[in-house]
Amino acid sequence: MLALIKAGAIVSTINEGAWVELGDGRWLSPAVDGWSDPAGYSLAAVKPPDVIPTGKQVLGTSVQMVDGVPKYVDSLADIPVPDRVSARQFRMQLRISGMLDQVKAWVGTQDPLVQDSFEYSSSFVRSEPMMQAGFAALGFSAEQIDAFFVSAAALGG
Repeated sequence: MLALIKAGAIVSTINEGAWVELGDGRWLSPAVDGWSDPAGYSLAAVKPPDVIPTGKQVLGTSVQMVDGVPKYVDSLADIPVPDRVSARQFRMQLRISGMLDQVKAWVGTQDPLVQDSFEYSSSFVRSEPMMQAGFAALGFSAEQIDAFFVSAAALGG
């Protein structure tokens, strides 16, 4: 993708090799990176966006001038923390995190209701007292619990 630039501002974006209307009635073909003319128009390749930070999701993308260069800029938002995940997601995330055996050992020391809940629940709700006690026993902060649930939810239903 190329950006048509005039006076340091993006006029439009164009596919490389396409016809370009310059805005003053003139046309250019093919559009190539690095082209410029005396009237102040130029074409430059659009740089890729920055890496998406952990815990963020892309809401939209635009092309903007950044430090004098056209670049894709993502509009980001926090990934919402789910209030629950399926038993499959929860157990897979425990295994991925290398914590499944440690959690099973902790559950084995709890009363039978907690053991049954761990074994037979179809979902795990972040705010349930059993969950809070388990994460506290493992020394998890609120941020680590959020990250665990976000990662588990990303594993799909």
